[in-house]
Amino acid sequence: MVGCHVRGAVSVWWGMDGPPPHVIVVGAGYAGLLAANRLAARGRRVILISPEDTFVDRIRLHEYVAGVRAEPVRSLPLRRGVQFVRATVAHVAAGAATLTDGRILTATHILLTTGSTNRSDSTGLIARRSLATLAAARHTRLALTSLPPGARVSVVGAGLTGLETATEIAEARPQLRVRVVSHGPVGAFLPDRGRHHLERTLERLGIDTASTPEGLVLDCTGFTTAGQGSD
Repeated sequence: MVGCHVRGAVSVWWGMDGPPPHVIVVGAGYAGLLAANRLAARGRRVILISPEDTFVDRIRLHEYVAGVRAEPVRSLPLRRGVQFVRATVAHVAAGAATLTDGRILTATHILLTTGSTNRSDSTGLIARRSLATLAAARHTRLALTSLPPGARVSVVGAGLTGLETATEIAEARPQLRVRVVSHGPVGAFLPDRGRHHLERTLERLGIDTASTPEGLVLDCTGFTTAGQGSD
């Protein structure tokens, strides 16, 4: 959280009576929505900024990609007292957020809840897909549905997201050959009982494990912070 008292600054804001907002929340994911609504419930004046006016239930994107769920998207559930601004923040300074259209919003505190972004890269000629955003998940789902029977799908990353994604795809699309790619033992972070259950599940679904990806590659390795905090 970046907090400061604004001195000598001109507040640029609109649509709410009374003094300028206490808090600007940048990002309308889980953390941003929860913070904005809880602050508003405590009587704080809040501006919530996001480039999209919908909420994406990101922990369900692996089910959407596998084809077992519709798009996990709904309207933003905002409390009274939260003013929504659909925009992209280009720069955050002490008590001020500059939008890409040139507007400057100021507040006593600024809360950054912009989340994470998967790596965007490629390995040889194999383009990596991801679940990082709804747009990425849409492309991945389309790519999966276009694969012929017997095609290989490699899920890179053996954490909880990677394992859930691989098992959902294998169960929903048994005609595909699903692989979990990991440089270490799959499920090593689980207790013995959980690891044995995972091993049985992978075997039942025909999911193999390897250290090298092939076919359509789905990146579930996490996120990077490149450029975050550089401005």
